[in-house]
Amino acid sequence: MTAINMVRDFESELTTSFTASTSTRSDDSEASGTQSRRSLHMVTLRDVLSIVAEIDDILAREFGGKGRGIHSKLDSVHPALPNQLDKRLRYFEAVRNKALMQPDWRIPDRTHYITECQAAARRLHLIAQQRERRRRMLAPLQRLRGMPGSFAIVMAAVGALLLLVSGAISFSA
Repeated sequence: MTAINMVRDFESELTTSFTASTSTRSDDSEASGTQSRRSLHMVTLRDVLSIVAEIDDILAREFGGKGRGIHSKLDSVHPALPNQLDKRLRYFEAVRNKALMQPDWRIPDRTHYITECQAAARRLHLIAQQRERRRRMLAPLQRLRGMPGSFAIVMAAVGALLLLVSGAISFSA
């Protein structure tokens, strides 16, 4: 028997065993149905996991949240966020956890859920930008805190005058 014939025999055995295994799988519709539901669940869950992970990352990076998940990060930054947003973020995390742990459970109105998560992520970014702007504006005043009283007043007046001249503040009606 030549090497070519041996390869052909091996290929035909592989093809026969593959055909037999796929026909056995198709007969076992319950197992294949479960497998297809799980793979479909993971495909639909990908968007949910990515947007909730983005929210988790924003809380950690821009707000200094500590902990493993959104719940613990929200606990660590609690006064920084409005209560309504805090509740929505906790709901998003709870839905994500339930969808991840229970493969047969479907997220009710998944597109609306993802849209709401994206809106919450945008709101978090906006709040973080406002906090940063406020921090930058207050930084010169924070430096004045440690100075003696009269010198601090003079420096504050000079700073206000500079802001007036630069056009950052206007008193015109």
